[in-house]
Amino acid sequence: MAIGGLIAEQIRDRQAALRELQKRKRVSQAANAFTEEILGDSDNPAEGTWRHAVNAIQARLRADALLQPVPVAAKERVEIIKSACRAL
Repeated sequence: MAIGGLIAEQIRDRQAALRELQKRKRVSQAANAFTEEILGDSDNPAEGTWRHAVNAIQARLRADALLQPVPVAAKERVEIIKSACRAL
């Protein structure tokens, strides 16, 4: 009788582990779907997604010669901050 109880317990544990695994898989799939919807397809992001907005800003920075100093100045400031941090 004791061995029957152990076997039944093992079966219940295995079934619980499988249910947990299935639940985690569904959560992971939902998270991936939300991420794709929010960020957008990396190759062809839809309008209104983050990737589309980033691509639009990058294109504008590349196209507008007046804006070119902005990223250059930002990079210089980052280097100054990194240098100051190293000096600490």
